[in-house]
Amino acid sequence: MGLIPCSADVGADLGRSDPGAGQCVAVFFLDTPTGRWAAWASVFVVSTNIPIMLIEGGMSRLMAVPHLLAWGPLVVMLFLRLANPHVGSAPSTASESALMWALLLVNSVSLCFDTLDTWRWCRGERDIPGRIPHERL
Repeated sequence: MGLIPCSADVGADLGRSDPGAGQCVAVFFLDTPTGRWAAWASVFVVSTNIPIMLIEGGMSRLMAVPHLLAWGPLVVMLFLRLANPHVGSAPSTASESALMWALLLVNSVSLCFDTLDTWRWCRGERDIPGRIPHERL
């Protein structure tokens, strides 16, 4: 099994933690649909947020957009799998169900913050913490 990056971004405005810990736990469940979905969502977020950080010169609210694109569908899939344990390639186990509930809870809260950050970024709040606005390139 190779290394799977875990998203551990810090929100641009509130210093909040992202669902990184829950996504990291998913690597222990790669034999389940939930573990694979969470791992792929995490890989997507990391692979899109790193270029955003490099281009923006720090932690931008724009980093919330990939979270919406990954966590939103993940939350829908988790909800559907909890409603019908046979969604996916195999029935869910008790440990997979616990992972689903944890991911659903943490990612739902994260989506609230990410929606706010995306809205604020679209409205022009493009400041980068620790960076004076006139330094932007």
